[in-house]
Amino acid sequence: MRILVVAGFVLFVLSVTIPFTSLASTHPCASPTPPPITGTPVQPPAASGNLFINEVLLNPQATWNCSEVGTSTSINDAWVEIYNSQNVSYDLFGVNAALDSGPGTDPFYFPMGSAIAAHSFLVGFPRTNDLFLNSEKTSTLRLLISGSVVDEITPPSLPADTSYARTPDGSNTWQLLTTPSIDASNPLPQISATPSPTSHRTSVTPTPHTVRKSSSTNNSSQDTSATTGGQTDTTQTTSTSLPLVDGSQPTWNKMPMPDFTSPSPTAVTNTTTATTTSTVQAPKTDSANITTKKIVITLVAIALACSLTWCWTLFTSPDPRKQKG
Repeated sequence: MRILVVAGFVLFVLSVTIPFTSLASTHPCASPTPPPITGTPVQPPAASGNLFINEVLLNPQATWNCSEVGTSTSINDAWVEIYNSQNVSYDLFGVNAALDSGPGTDPFYFPMGSAIAAHSFLVGFPRTNDLFLNSEKTSTLRLLISGSVVDEITPPSLPADTSYARTPDGSNTWQLLTTPSIDASNPLPQISATPSPTSHRTSVTPTPHTVRKSSSTNNSSQDTSATTGGQTDTTQTTSTSLPLVDGSQPTWNKMPMPDFTSPSPTAVTNTTTATTTSTVQAPKTDSANITTKKIVITLVAIALACSLTWCWTLFTSPDPRKQKG
């Protein structure tokens, strides 16, 4: 009897722990079935500037297709995200919205019910269409509305599970994301936070002392400035100290004391231009998954506590047959 109780307890722990481990290792995915939207969508115009190829992941190794469980293939999990930049919902199925890889290639048509809400996203898995996969000759991707090209990109060769995304959504700036934001808004561009100041420094060698001489005829003073060789030295330098002169120091009481005027210090202008850093949006977190994990942990803890209490009561309760004897 005790062996059966222990075996049942072990099976219970394993049945709870294994699903929890699988839950903790999952990441966001998208459904190949278009989700419903509220309201009545309208047909998008066959012109650029409304719908964008917003993010692509063409080299998957993880499971990005929610219809798969624990599997991943380059055919089923390669995805393309479409972004609607307008304030109205669009019906993509009614206008035969499609993705292809250039002129003369077979397109992937968005399935029935495909609609995209205002300022929202729709994810397609174009390689699940055998015709598109067989005719995919280049890395070019085009979005077509009623047969007209409304957006076209040529993504680079991407590492595994790395996406090529517009940052921010619908912009002309592209960035590689090691944490793809499938079916969600893309982060802001990541710019180096190191400022790059540019300094412009202007410095002129100080003018030598000016000696004031007195005139005996008109009792007026005249300032004469001495220059070296009749030219002003405009060489840029970072030091304002006068050059050293070789010679012996004269006796202090025999030094002539002319009337010196202090040289005007040369102003040094520093202009610093710093590159302003952009704010980098932190990667998004899936709060729903975190809340689910907390609930599962709590339930597991309660179940373990109840099981231990029941086992303890079963093993420690006295046998009524022995008491009667």
